[in-house]
Amino acid sequence: MSPNAVFEIPTCSYKEIEDGYGIIIDTISAKKRGGLTIPFYSNIVEGKNFDFQCRPPVTCRSAEIHVKPHNETLWLERHMHLTQLFIGLGAKESFLMVLGKPTHQRVDLNEEQRALPDLSNVKAFIIPPGCGVILNLGTWHDFPASLGDTVTVLTFNSAEVVEALAAMPAPGEMLGQGDVYKIHLETRLGRKITYNFEITTTATVDEEKRDENFVCM
Repeated sequence: MSPNAVFEIPTCSYKEIEDGYGIIIDTISAKKRGGLTIPFYSNIVEGKNFDFQCRPPVTCRSAEIHVKPHNETLWLERHMHLTQLFIGLGAKESFLMVLGKPTHQRVDLNEEQRALPDLSNVKAFIIPPGCGVILNLGTWHDFPASLGDTVTVLTFNSAEVVEALAAMPAPGEMLGQGDVYKIHLETRLGRKITYNFEITTTATVDEEKRDENFVCM
């Protein structure tokens, strides 16, 4: 394969995240999870717990994301003991996440293949303002990317993941430190992974018509 080979992944509706990548957090999914009985406030519909898990202690922090000069994903990582959560805090700013379905339990792959993402299902998802995602165990992901405007995200993580990432003296692969398995895509797959979006457009969503606004490109 040419060392300059490029693979462009599709940019898709964020609703497709629930097809094996994770759980969507928005007002629609929140309404579906209503029904927890707490008797103190008659004007509040309590929602049931989302399926977040990690090895303790859990961490909660924010990150300010600026636009990158190139629409390229250099790294993907996964966690076996953490369903990482990302929520955009801005009222207008969307963000993009590159995700791949888990491969670690696929019986149709050999051991070497299970240690890599399957490019046939790696996609870029645009997450609208005020929405978020909880990743499934083992979901391949890069950190959120800006679509043009600076965006702040809130992330729930595990201390072991944060500490392992922060302990790296320079960017490099991490093959199991602190529940982090992080690979350099061009090194492992022999091609650059790119995505496409309208860099100057801040995406918006109508809850009842979100699939019309966010379609796979």
